[in-house]
Amino acid sequence: MKGREPSAQLQRSRWWADQASREEMESGVVVFDKRRTSVVYGLLFTAWLNTRVVREEVTYENTYGASSCSLCLSLGVRRRARERKG
Repeated sequence: MKGREPSAQLQRSRWWADQASREEMESGVVVFDKRRTSVVYGLLFTAWLNTRVVREEVTYENTYGASSCSLCLSLGVRRRARERKG
């Protein structure tokens, strides 16, 4: 992200200003590198797991409230790693 400046709001935030609160982050903003196939697979799998029928019958019954996005992205990365090993 060379040449990009942080927004004024980010620069005013505690996270940016005092370095002591690095654990406090806004979870509503996530950046994905969609050039990576594993990321695209993970996002598509997340979308599918969150369709109404699948979400109600499978996702919520088996994940016990775990984040379906982080689960799917983890699975996507593992799948791509296996493919590269051959």
